[in-house]
Amino acid sequence: MATFRVSNLFNRQLSSIINNKSIPLFPKILRVDSLLPYSAIFTNVWRETITINTGILGQLFGPFLWAVPKQRTSHSKKRIRSMANSSLKDISNIGACQACGRHKLTHHFCSFCYADFRRRAKKERQMAQSEDE
Repeated sequence: MATFRVSNLFNRQLSSIINNKSIPLFPKILRVDSLLPYSAIFTNVWRETITINTGILGQLFGPFLWAVPKQRTSHSKKRIRSMANSSLKDISNIGACQACGRHKLTHHFCSFCYADFRRRAKKERQMAQSEDE
């Protein structure tokens, strides 16, 4: 709620102008300073104070205006939210390795055969270095 207090001088001048119809009701430009005498402006006789009662607004919008998180969102809560729609997918491109017969992904090297190849290559490199010395 807003309450307005305006001096009696201003009320009397405004009502006399409207009753005499000396100015149109809705002028294009109407300044409050032009309606007041200069003495009223400079002596602070005319004052307008606005008081806003926040009690009712606070009760109505309080939960929404002051809704803030009580704590930081934990890492697990963030992970649950981000991983909600992502689930594990079935792998349908598994085949057998032609060399050893173990399971491997198609169009990929067999990990066991590749590790065996790396071991052999390392031994051959070491043997070649020992022969050079």
